[in-house]
Amino acid sequence: MARQQFDLIVFDWDGILMDSTTHITRSIQAACRDLRLRSRRMNRRVM
Repeated sequence: MARQQFDLIVFDWDGILMDSTTHITRSIQAACRDLRLRSRRMNRRVM
């Protein structure tokens, strides 16, 4: 498979350009699955 070449890659970690929370979370979960790391479910409390 041919590699794609990119002129620019933008990382929007703080969500200014778009709400990237879901994409970041899914990427981290996929990486954990690929590495066969166990996930720990945490309760999130909203104040």
